[in-house]
Amino acid sequence: AASWLLTGTVQFDRSANTTLLPPWLPVTSRTRAAFNSDAVLHLLSSGDQYFSDYIKDPESVIPSGLPRTSDAVSYISKDLAASALLKGEGIDALKTLDIVGSEFAESMIVQLSLVLEKDKT
Repeated sequence: AASWLLTGTVQFDRSANTTLLPPWLPVTSRTRAAFNSDAVLHLLSSGDQYFSDYIKDPESVIPSGLPRTSDAVSYISKDLAASALLKGEGIDALKTLDIVGSEFAESMIVQLSLVLEKDKT
């Protein structure tokens, strides 16, 4: 049911456009319906087609401007990254930290990337 509400399809597909949850719905309410970090990113981009395309595939499209650091999406992304770190989900934290856009977040991305790479060996 959550997948259908988020994307309008039965199976969640990161490339699907959010069709059922309106952009005026508060971001916090939308993110509560997400079941993984890809779904969170999909929901955070709702209403901004360029940002949505960038989140879906950053390698193949023109880079999009990130939300301002004072934007609700930025604050929520920071909180979601902190929650992911507390759960030990480093990759999910990296995905959401990328949206925060602050110097602190950029520093955390570098440090977390180094820690995750070190843990592989």
